[in-house]
Amino acid sequence: MTAAWNCRWPIQDKIPSMPKRRTKQQRDEAERKRKARRDAKRAAELASVMAALGVLNEFRKQPLPLRKHFSRLRYPRPEVVLDEITEKLPEAPAIANDFSTILEEECITLHTAGRTVRIIDFLCIGISLWHQLGLKNLGTTAIEEANQFLNCMYTATNDHIPGNLDRALEMLVGRMEYSLLKYSRIDGKLFWTSLDFPSEEDGDPKYMFRIIVHGCRAQEQRRQIEGVPKRLYRCGASFEEGIDWVSWTPAELGLAGPKDALPVFIDGGHALRNLRERVTVAQNDGVVDRCIWLSLQSPKVERREGDRFLVAYHLLDQKLGYFVFKAFEDMYLAKTFLFLTMDGTPEGQKLWEKLRLTKKDKQYTGLDRLSTFVLSDIKEDSELAAVFEQCGCAHLFNVAEELLTDRQLRGSAEDVRKYLGNRLDRAVQEIRQRPARVFEE
Repeated sequence: MTAAWNCRWPIQDKIPSMPKRRTKQQRDEAERKRKARRDAKRAAELASVMAALGVLNEFRKQPLPLRKHFSRLRYPRPEVVLDEITEKLPEAPAIANDFSTILEEECITLHTAGRTVRIIDFLCIGISLWHQLGLKNLGTTAIEEANQFLNCMYTATNDHIPGNLDRALEMLVGRMEYSLLKYSRIDGKLFWTSLDFPSEEDGDPKYMFRIIVHGCRAQEQRRQIEGVPKRLYRCGASFEEGIDWVSWTPAELGLAGPKDALPVFIDGGHALRNLRERVTVAQNDGVVDRCIWLSLQSPKVERREGDRFLVAYHLLDQKLGYFVFKAFEDMYLAKTFLFLTMDGTPEGQKLWEKLRLTKKDKQYTGLDRLSTFVLSDIKEDSELAAVFEQCGCAHLFNVAEELLTDRQLRGSAEDVRKYLGNRLDRAVQEIRQRPARVFEE
């Protein structure tokens, strides 16, 4: 019995001891500290709004009961809700985290006051103050003794809150919409937001408004195009509270044909892949795909040949190339993407006329992609830059470097000069002889 009893001790020694239960005094102290931190946070948020309204100094002079009363005047925070489709996607936690960060950090500079405040504080505290003061719903003895301050607050809220309300909402929702771009792809998933406000019958709403995140999968078709199996994706992007799927009528393109609009699709291989490779823009922000929709919803058509035509692609306000479209009976299809300097574009034709640049020449020198123009030193070579300006490509040098993923390229101007040789000399000589000539489109 003794041996059996003793053998249990090593096992019991390994059992961790239970943590001691905190005393009521310790629990009360922990709760007091939590409340102090919460009160300090609320006081700091209220102070930021008072500062933005320009009344912080006057507010600090008021008696404690009045200041405590004002600290309680706030609406519930906006809520972020993922719809049934989005909450099941692998992107859901990252989207929710992004939106939470935006709610905490996004700020607005009030046009009327010139001071900056967090949008969440502007909405929850500023609007509450404006409504309460407007309704004159401040009725304690301590507050009544501060008529001068109340009049000051009444003027400040009316001067600064209503005029910035729409802008604050637009900024908040716009920032969230922009954050969704990095998750949205024409050949993957598309996301958008909508706003939901409590009903008027809800006398005690639990939220100020809800920002609902919606998601849907790309519209994909698999079919044979000229004997080759292809994956085609319909061009669409978030617009207002939904997805705007692009469709064209022949009249919009300057073509003859029926009045009915046809959907616009993009070849997921040649067109999308070539665009992303040749533009070489950071793919994690989704701007490239967004600009496909921006470019195609109001198409700028160039070079029609039968049922084929070019539609310009703009990255923000800079034209970077063209989608090569073909008209089918049931759709318009972007078969490939040509960078601005490539064969088959108006600018590529001018480069041939000036420098006799062929497809292989452009591939060898890197002149068939955006990164060469932005990250190399070609723009610092006045003669080379002048030739590209004559060919309608000078704006490529102005694309912001931070949009690109490539590292800085060095020695490209010298390499291109050596490669072009006499062709560059002849082009430069022509430019110098006719400096006043306006290059014909």
